[in-house]
Amino acid sequence: CLGIMGDTEMQERLIPPPDKIFTEDGISKLVGSLDQLTEFLSVEVVGQMIDKRLTSDFVDKFVETYDSHTDVKFRKNMTHVAERLAHLDDKDITCSLIESGVVEYLIKFCEDCTDSGITSNIFDVLKNIAANKEDSPTQLVEMGMLSKIVLLLQKWRKDESVMTSLLRALFCISSCDVKDIEESLTNTSVHGDIPNILQEIIETSTSDSVINETFGVIKNLSDTELLHQKFINPQFFAITFSQLKSEHLGNGTKGELLNGAILALANKNPDTTKDMLSPH
Repeated sequence: CLGIMGDTEMQERLIPPPDKIFTEDGISKLVGSLDQLTEFLSVEVVGQMIDKRLTSDFVDKFVETYDSHTDVKFRKNMTHVAERLAHLDDKDITCSLIESGVVEYLIKFCEDCTDSGITSNIFDVLKNIAANKEDSPTQLVEMGMLSKIVLLLQKWRKDESVMTSLLRALFCISSCDVKDIEESLTNTSVHGDIPNILQEIIETSTSDSVINETFGVIKNLSDTELLHQKFINPQFFAITFSQLKSEHLGNGTKGELLNGAILALANKNPDTTKDMLSPH
């Protein structure tokens, strides 16, 4: 059906008119439409189909509408639409989400949010924004994203879905080869001791997904000049190999990620890393 409809017909059928977008039925329909579109079509095609009117109407009124609707399902749908838009990797949409204040608003709001679904959606939005590269990651750090991630990694430690979203967002931020971001990650007085928190997660988590994402972030940080030393210690090597060997957590992906982290450390400091590996 999607393949034979024209763009105009598809927009009229799947996207609510401006005056209906922020009704309960309208926002639910928009969620379903964007999920359907992104499932069957490439992000490039979906980006071309979503006209500027939708982006403008939704983004420009997001904060005001979010504040005035306290229903959890409604807010979850709103953040889901924002995540779908950010997923399109469209420079104009990314700029619109940042310049309109939506991103900064979500970063401020997330600390007090008590719903796991909304929190996951918010950090999926931020992950997609960070993945768009250019100036976005630096702007996210300036808005306080790293500090919020540190707080929420403590708050949601027992929630696999939220932890996975938080760590994926942190992975995207730490993937950026930007000196300012590397320096921010080392600023424990402002953003908290991220390397230490990651080691705590490896030691205490029983979730494959969470541990895999954590190893991914550690690999990124181990490849930096300022942070790799944080992981060259006996405790880190002991807990990582202990988790890897545990019967209920062993899998190939984890082994690959751990190997990547160790190789990154070995490239930075081969002699000390070799000494750390000896007992294992």
